Order: sequence, then structure tokens, then C-alpha cells
Amino acid sequence: MSLFSNIDFLPKTASQTIHRLKKIGILTYWDLLNYYPFRIQFYPKPQLISKVVVQVNNENLFTNEFKLSNQITIRGEITKILNVSTKNGRHVQKATLKDESGQMNLIWFNQYYLLSLIKPGSLIQISGKLDQIRGTRSVLVESYELLNNLSDVGIHTGGLIPVYSEKNGLSSRLIREKIYHLLKAYIDEIYDYLPQEIINKYQLIDLRHAISNIHTPIDEHNFELAKHRLAFDEIFILQLKSKIQREQRKRLKVKTQMVETNEIIDKLNQFEEELPFKLTHDQKIAVGELVLDLKKNEPMNRLLQGEVGSGKTVVALIAAYFSYLNGKKTLILAPTEILCQQHFTTLTKLLKNKLKILTLTGSNKTKSGDIKDADIIIGTTALIFKKKYPNVGLIVIDEQHKFGVVQRAKLKNIAQHPHLLTMTATPIPRTVLLTLYGQLDVSRIKELPQERIKTKSFLVPYDKREKAYEWIRKKITTEHIQVFIVCPLIDQSDVETMKDIKAVSREFETLKTQVFPKFRLSLLHGKMKSAEKKRVMTEFTQGTIDILVSTPVVEVGIDIPNAAIIIIESSDRYGLAQLHQLRGRVGRGSIQSYCLLFSENRNPTTQNRLKVFTSTVNGFELAEYDLKNRGAGEIFGTKQHGIPHLKIADFSDFDLVEKTQEAADYVMSRPSLIKSPEITKMLNNLSTDLYSQD
Repeated sequence: MSLFSNIDFLPKTASQTIHRLKKIGILTYWDLLNYYPFRIQFYPKPQLISKVVVQVNNENLFTNEFKLSNQITIRGEITKILNVSTKNGRHVQKATLKDESGQMNLIWFNQYYLLSLIKPGSLIQISGKLDQIRGTRSVLVESYELLNNLSDVGIHTGGLIPVYSEKNGLSSRLIREKIYHLLKAYIDEIYDYLPQEIINKYQLIDLRHAISNIHTPIDEHNFELAKHRLAFDEIFILQLKSKIQREQRKRLKVKTQMVETNEIIDKLNQFEEELPFKLTHDQKIAVGELVLDLKKNEPMNRLLQGEVGSGKTVVALIAAYFSYLNGKKTLILAPTEILCQQHFTTLTKLLKNKLKILTLTGSNKTKSGDIKDADIIIGTTALIFKKKYPNVGLIVIDEQHKFGVVQRAKLKNIAQHPHLLTMTATPIPRTVLLTLYGQLDVSRIKELPQERIKTKSFLVPYDKREKAYEWIRKKITTEHIQVFIVCPLIDQSDVETMKDIKAVSREFETLKTQVFPKFRLSLLHGKMKSAEKKRVMTEFTQGTIDILVSTPVVEVGIDIPNAAIIIIESSDRYGLAQLHQLRGRVGRGSIQSYCLLFSENRNPTTQNRLKVFTSTVNGFELAEYDLKNRGAGEIFGTKQHGIPHLKIADFSDFDLVEKTQEAADYVMSRPSLIKSPEITKMLNNLSTDLYSQD
């Protein structure tokens, strides 16, 4: 057995526990050692009972000073244990523990199973709070462990005890115990993969010391040193893998290199002049960067990041038109059928029948001849299940983090080294870009079209909700605008369940019958059949629906110029970047638009966060705020594919990101280091299920 042995061989572990470990991604011993605690609990070292009694006699048990330090740890033999039922139905487990200096009463609540584990004569160590119960000094037990000998070292009591996230039915206590025994058996097998010069330059402790002190810390200082080293490693490996992917892609060659002749330049200029709007400065820069990439012999790998409504689609369209002028097809992958239809409508309007556009989704059937004749094919994941497409030059992935790693990989395999453009309206902070998207070139569109009027946002107090409804009724009646009402999912997930559908359906009925009975309402959610969703969107686009009630799952791709108000129910449940994307459903026309946040959460921190949202329309500012205060998960959503969940590092730690980038560049400049067995093993242990943007 070794550090990288299969978790199936974990000694003295039930098959159900093995199954649960695998469910949370722990497949080897090394994976388990890299399951870090999220905090440490301090318990005093074991003392004799007589010393505890002296301490209590010297300090009044009820003074504030003692209450702040009344944690104790004692060990000894159980002389008596019994279960007592109280008048209010609670079960109290009472025991007496004695050591060489005296005895102490122990108290547990509602843990009657303890009587089958702890018997008179059992040797035990406990940590807990000393208190006075009915005139008797007793310890309210917080943690305990049975001992074989009184000289045994405690795992769960006495000292700095690591506390682990409890997932899939795995208790912190069980995880702590398994890791402790692994450390005892394999600590000497942990070798450092970082070059000594990097360890010295950034004043890091060695990996063996870090793994040991994150799980069994000597003291708080060593625990912090361990956290710093392991956080460094986590970001460093992501950076290094990203840079290696970038170098590997540079060695690829496109099948046929595109060119920019005078004729093509003239047609591009003419196309731009015929657009019903002027391109912004940022759009023009992005177009120039894309065309430059498309002319190269190596395949493009670029991220186009832009504010909601900033015009990313038209930039991608110009790239597709350039590909067409070079005799190449473009494939566009979108996360929903609604977005596919939106792209089809937008592109058809802008191209004016210059190109043949085809949509390919799970609900429509196409002939092979249609695919062959199409210049642009827009589709959902149905695209990747078709056979290879002839003569593809460019692939565009819209909101790529909404697709799984395997899906993205399959899409790139349907053509030989195509140019790849990924687009996102998610504002991504610089540190996250450096770490997760280091293998991509990045184009940013920050400015909005000049004719776009900024959406006004308000946090509506609960007692003003009815006034808000009345204001909306007046707006619809007098100005004939349309309204979105977004209802949250019940569970914090990006996948709708039937429970969610029932909840939004009930809310829809309430709004329809009680709040807006005189207006035309319709419901939209992800579980509806494609034809039904298309019908609802068509009616909303044509203005035959006044209010569209929906779940947030359909937040991308809806472009209704006449939609001027959006209500976001339970807005406290969203990250600010997600709220910003939802806000982007309105403000697409030439009329003043409004975003109303409804929340019953009165927590001051929550209220302040929502007020930050209403104070700015800059998505990048909001993303940076959420990154600093709530983590990267709030930027991308709860379960976005391909976005790693950092175990111990923090994307908002810009200093750490810069240092790890510098260290990764150092390793990249030395081929012998990249090919070293230690670094190769660490790179291989970075699961592609957790991270892959290429």
C-alpha cells in the first residue's frame, strides 16, 4: 500500500463509508489527506480533576472571566453511566469519571446510544464546558473518545482539533479518525514536488510539514503556515496546468489558414456599415483581436468577456462572417434552446440573408443536406452528438461554464483543430482570470452602446411591496411596457426539480389571480416542452403577454426591448454577479428600465450587500465584491461545470495569485522541472472533473 492506493483498501472501514468517500471525490489515500479542515477547535490539554477543582475554587464559576475559559479536558475511568428522562421529554446521559485525584460528573443530552458504547470500567477522555447544574459541578461533554490506555494520545479531544465539512453522511469525527491513521502510516512517503528555490523564495514550509500540521497542528502558528503552503500549492498547480495547456495548444495547426484579402476587408467594412448601430470602441478592438487570431496558423483560443447587453453576439458574428468569406463554417453552442432561438433571430436580422443559418437542438430534426449547406449552425448540446461537420473553421461557445468538461471536449473533436471562441456575460475578476483562464487570450467589452439607458435598481422593503405592485400596474397600463418576475429555485442548485416547478407554479397562480388579475401573465420554466417554451417566448416577444413569471434557469438569451421592469424574488439568495445577469433581461430598448429586489431577509449584512448591487451597474465591480465577501462560487453560480471548488485557497488573495503565477512561469522556463516525476504526478492528480477550461 502507498499514498496513492485506492480508497477501497482503507483499513477498518465499512463499505458504506468507502462508497460515501467516493461520492465526494475521495478515490485514493492521497485524496483523503487532501480533504482539509475548514477550522480548528481548541480544547485544553488533559488535566487532573483535582487541578480543575482547584481552578474553580480559585475563580468563581459564574464570573465572566471563568465563563470565557471554562473549557476543560480530563481523562479517566467511567464508574457509572445511566440515562435519565426529564419532564420535558429530553434524555440526559449522566456518567461519573474518576482519575487518580478525584471524580467528576459528565453530562450528554439526547445521546442514549452512548450507553451501548460506554460502560462502567471504560477508559475515556472528554473535552467540554465546566458548569454548575443543580448545585453540582459537571462537565457538558462536547467531544469524547474511548482509550485503550490512559497514556494514549487523543484524536478528538485535548489540543487543536481539526473540524471537517460533513458531507454525504460522513461525520467530521470519522474523517478525522481515518486521516489520523493514514498520517501515522504514510507521513514519511510525502515528498515535496516544489523546487527548493521556490520553497525558499516564498518562505514556504515543506509539504510533509504542511500536511501534518493542517490535520494535527502543533499550534495555531504552524496551522497557519500549513494553510499558506497548501493554498500556494492549490493555485500554483492550477496556474501551471493552465500554462502547459496554452503551450500545447500553440503546437497545434489549423487545417487551412485563413487570409485577409482586400476583397474580404471591403466586405467586412461594408457589413459593419450596414449594421443598424455603430460598434463601440471596445467592440472594434475585440473584432480586430479576433480577426488577427483567425489569420494565424495556430488555432485561436480566446475568451470574449462582456457586460450584459454589451454586444458580444455581433462581435462573434463578424468573426463568423470572416470565416464564411474564407469558405469556413461556424458552429455556435448555446446552453438553452431559448438562447439558440434568440441567436438565430438576431443573426438572421443582422445578416439579411447573406448566410444560411441553421438551428440544431434536441427538439428539431435536420437533414444531412441542410447541415452541409449551412454556413452557421446554432445548437444546444445536440450539436456534439452529430457526426463530424465538414469544413468547420470556428466554434463559438456561449456561456461556456454552463457546459460540462466532456461536452466541451467533444465539441472540439468534431473538427480538426478549429479556432475556438468562448463568450461569457459573467463578469470575471482579474485573479480568477489569471488562475482559471490563463491558457486563453482575453478580450473584454466593458462599454455599453451609447443609446442604452442605465437600468435603475431598488431594494424594495417588505412593507412597500404592495405599492410596488400598484406602480407596476400603472406602468403597464399607461406605458404598455412588459415585466419579468423571477422566482428562485427552492434548493441552491442550477437544476430545476419538480418541487421548484410546483413552487413557481403556485406563485404564478397567486400573481395571476390576486396581484395582477387584469393583466396577461404566462409562466416559463426549464421543465416545459420545447414547443411550449417557444410559444411563450414568441407571445412575449410579440407583446401579447404583459408579465412573464419564470425561474432563474432561463436567465440567458432573452432579449425583449419592451421589457422594462424585472422583479427578483428572494434576491438575497443570489450572488451579485447572478443578480447582474438577471438585471440584464431589461434595459435592452430605448426606454427607462427598472430592477426591483424583493427580499424578506432582514439581516443587516444581507441588506448591505443588496444595497451595493443597487448602487452600481458595473458588473466587474459587483463580481469583485462578491469574490471578496462570498467566494468564486457566487460569481459562477452554485454548480457550474468546470469551475473548481478551492479547498483552502482564496481567489481574492491577489498577492498569492501573483506569486503562484511567478512560480509557475519559473517552472515553465525550465523544461527539466516540468518533466520531473513529482510535478507530473501532482498535475495528474488535479482532476479534470474539477478543472478544465481548455
